[in-house]
Amino acid sequence: SSASLPVPLSALVIIAIEAALPFVGFGFLDNAVMLIAGDAIDHTLGAALHLSVMASAAMGNVVSGMLGMQVHGAVEKLVQKLNLPVPILSDQQRSSQRVFMAGHIGGTVGIAIGLTLGMLPLLFISNDDDDKAIEHAFTSIDTSKDGLISAAELREALGRVGITIDVSQAQALV
Repeated sequence: SSASLPVPLSALVIIAIEAALPFVGFGFLDNAVMLIAGDAIDHTLGAALHLSVMASAAMGNVVSGMLGMQVHGAVEKLVQKLNLPVPILSDQQRSSQRVFMAGHIGGTVGIAIGLTLGMLPLLFISNDDDDKAIEHAFTSIDTSKDGLISAAELREALGRVGITIDVSQAQALV
């Protein structure tokens, strides 16, 4: 009977692809939104509250999770519109370990691909603001404008923010 027949490899591949595709979409949206929201939070609320980048990223993840709850199902509907062939399997075949593993592996590969693709915003997120802030801090300390920070310049800069160190400590730091 067909109930005890092994599941053809072609059917397992289709099952894996059908399991992977929604996870590609979800992984992409999840990571991309987390990165974009985390970056926006880092440059606004994070800067105002002096939050760490990781705290801003975690808040971005909250935004991403909330968006995911709003759009869940939409990715699956898009995949259904592809009208991929549905393997005809018996109940016993559908409940087999091979079918389970095909779906499980497909979903795992799909989420890995989606999360990787979701890193694309990193190509467009600029660190120029951070670089400019570091350059500004350096040039404000380097009062001699020789491209170096001397022990005296470091002591003076720390003194401006209320930190007093002696000459030997400043020399040890530079």
